Amino acid sequence: MSIANNLPSLRAVRPEDEPFLYHLFSLVKLEELGIGHWDAAQREQLLRIQYNAHQLHHHSSDDCIVALGEQAIGRLIVQRAASAIQLSDITLLPEFRNQGIGARLIRALQEESRQFNRPLQLHVFKTNPVVDLYRRLGFRLVSSSDAQHFMEWKASAKED
Repeated sequence: MSIANNLPSLRAVRPEDEPFLYHLFSLVKLEELGIGHWDAAQREQLLRIQYNAHQLHHHSSDDCIVALGEQAIGRLIVQRAASAIQLSDITLLPEFRNQGIGARLIRALQEESRQFNRPLQLHVFKTNPVVDLYRRLGFRLVSSSDAQHFMEWKASAKED
């Protein structure tokens, strides 16, 4: 299904989404960690530990399934506070990347940020190719660690 034929929608995560969420998480972690060559049992054990920690860490967030029609194609996790909107996770299945879906979701968060006059913030691994998208969408680098960038977007007065 092409994005041109259908706009992405969001819905709350449901218990029956668990297998999809684990699959999506595993795909990303296999890319990030480069553990595809590990023994299957060791790989599964590490992925389960990291997935459970991820779920626990984001249990109080706005956790949504990104869908095209009825098909789950990704996940969006946002934390909203009085001081900022935190984009905690945006992940799409590989076959749905580079089609403008992520950019649309981020632009919607930027509009929310503008409306409520709160910065939109995120952390991203330096090696993640999505860094270029964040820069194109106007995020600025606030700080960096050895592995990650902390980036922020704020509506400018001239945009209003």
